[in-house]
Amino acid sequence: EKQKAYNAALAEQKDARSGYLPKVIFTGDIGYKHYRDSGTGYESENDGFYDARVTVSQLLYDWDKTSSFVAARKNHMLAALYAYINEASQVSFDTIVAYLNVLKYQELRELAMQNVVTHENLLENIRMQVERGKKGRSELERINGRMASAQSRLLLSRNDYKKAVYTLHKLLGRFTPVNEMTMPQLDTGELPGSLREALDLQVRFNPQLREIFYSTARKRYEYQSKKSEHLGRLSLEGSANIENEFDDSDQYETDARIALRYRLPLFDSGLSHQVRAASSQVHRQQQEGYRLRRTLLHDIQLTWAAHKMLEEQIAVLKKNLYFTRRSLESYKEEFVLGRRSLINILDAQNEHQHVNEQLVDAIYSREMEKYRILLAEGVLLSKLGLLNPLAQRMINEDDNYVPFSNDDLPLNHDFDQDGVADDRDVSVNNLKDTRVNELGIDQGYDSSYIFATVVGNAKEAENVIGRKDSLAKKPMRLNTTTVFDFNAFLPGGAALTDTMSQKMMKQLVKQARSYSVQTPLYIRVSTNEYDDANENYNLSIQRAYTLKRILLHHKLDDKGVFVFADTNAPKGRNILRMKFTDKLAEYRNQYQTYSVTDQIFARRANRIANVQKLDEIIAGISQHPGKVDIILYSNEHSSKEANRQLDLKRSFLLADYLAGKGIGADKVTVFSWGSFAEDPLEPVSRQGRQLLQYVLRKPDNR
Repeated sequence: EKQKAYNAALAEQKDARSGYLPKVIFTGDIGYKHYRDSGTGYESENDGFYDARVTVSQLLYDWDKTSSFVAARKNHMLAALYAYINEASQVSFDTIVAYLNVLKYQELRELAMQNVVTHENLLENIRMQVERGKKGRSELERINGRMASAQSRLLLSRNDYKKAVYTLHKLLGRFTPVNEMTMPQLDTGELPGSLREALDLQVRFNPQLREIFYSTARKRYEYQSKKSEHLGRLSLEGSANIENEFDDSDQYETDARIALRYRLPLFDSGLSHQVRAASSQVHRQQQEGYRLRRTLLHDIQLTWAAHKMLEEQIAVLKKNLYFTRRSLESYKEEFVLGRRSLINILDAQNEHQHVNEQLVDAIYSREMEKYRILLAEGVLLSKLGLLNPLAQRMINEDDNYVPFSNDDLPLNHDFDQDGVADDRDVSVNNLKDTRVNELGIDQGYDSSYIFATVVGNAKEAENVIGRKDSLAKKPMRLNTTTVFDFNAFLPGGAALTDTMSQKMMKQLVKQARSYSVQTPLYIRVSTNEYDDANENYNLSIQRAYTLKRILLHHKLDDKGVFVFADTNAPKGRNILRMKFTDKLAEYRNQYQTYSVTDQIFARRANRIANVQKLDEIIAGISQHPGKVDIILYSNEHSSKEANRQLDLKRSFLLADYLAGKGIGADKVTVFSWGSFAEDPLEPVSRQGRQLLQYVLRKPDNR
């Protein structure tokens, strides 16, 4: 709309310049006339006639009326140009905010899903204890109430997510698959170093200030033009005329003249009022400029303050989240041992959930404020490379203004040329050559606009990758299992084959990073290389943890990678399956992780020091009906290799200790991990600790 307004203003400005050029007008008449001359005694004559006249007029001087009008039109055109840039900046910012909101509400929805799954796990545990008579029914009613609250929050988060997707679709004019969206990273170097610098940039580049400047100049020149009207107009005019009658005579009349003509309004009662009105418009425009300047100053001050405060808030929330997570994990461990009540778990879970949601909101709000600062400065489009190159050239050259488009008629009623008329096109801004259905929706996606679900059979589709395939050409997709249909691991070990490590891993890591940290990655390794099922399972889980270690080494979130194992592979083969999913309900009760920060082993030694704590853990493991993974971590040495070797020795020691308790490798698999990420809030003097994690798996998850 603003672009078309600029095109119109440019045409009006060129029309105003025509006031300097001569005007040539042709007038032609043909008809019938009655002629009577009483002085000659010739009473009357009735004849047909025709005449033709050409008039030429050239302005000589009008006391700056035309020049002021031309200047007013030029300033109107410049104001329209900056109005277009301002509108483009605002639309770009609104689209960025809508994009970030989709990602934010996707993460909040995922947190709500995880919260429901956590409550479902607690509900199942409490129900079993009630049935065994270990807990009263009041505990079950309490967890049911909290469960309903968690489900309600999930429904609200889903609704917020849908609204965010619809808003982005409205601004873009087409559907954007959420699984293809990634968190943008705006370099802080693009931001001003101080509020003073931001204010200086705003004065120089903000398009609203430029628009109001040129609008005020336009009103001032319109006032000058109106004021010059009472001084008159001097022009040079000439004309030539020929007239003839339809009769028997060959006679005709011609005349020609040239003269200086001066037009002066001797009396026009409304002219003085028009001048006064034009003067008031100049003052009004000036006051509007003052108001706009105050508003923009207020906006950038608030935005700058919000950006700085959000940075501080995020740091505090991260600390809060860390401690609430640690307390929640401790409460869960103590609850299993009977040292905590259910209400402690529920309160800790709610607090952790609330802080997590606050942190997500603060992170995305900070990103939005970064772009809002650029918007307030007026440099958003240029910093992001979104400014129309034609507009950039006209701003730089300031003397060669051209229209942005040819606004010819008739109107085009299919903006994106997808074959669907705009009045029934759901996506009016599809990309070129997009195949659409009868509503203008990309055929690759369903009409729900929520998930990028490929239209197909009800059976879950698999993305099968062969040895000669490429992940770049057949990328992983959300909620679709990717099957690596070749041996991804070397026979009898956990090392990757050359095909997997050299051909697949680079793209695998790249695509894994593109998904939100709140979208979990599930790894499942199937092995059938031995005759013994337990040996196959143990090798599968070893391989799954090896791949997880590689992915974490490439900066994936350790809270978002989950490993599974089974023996469902052809004889002599191993198969790797991976899946990014936001449907956590499919995996509830399958994967529960507990962390133990107590020092189980003697410092820097392969010796069990805290037998009592270890026996408590083993007692809980013994009651679990499914398989269990135990992972050992250590930061007790400065060398990563030394930590890995220490954990390897401890894994053998722990396996022997478990065997002495009657728990064999068919029940528990022990892994040595080595170095792990230290607690950033822990003083350096207290670092160099050890960590033990154990994973309880669903009995049929094999």
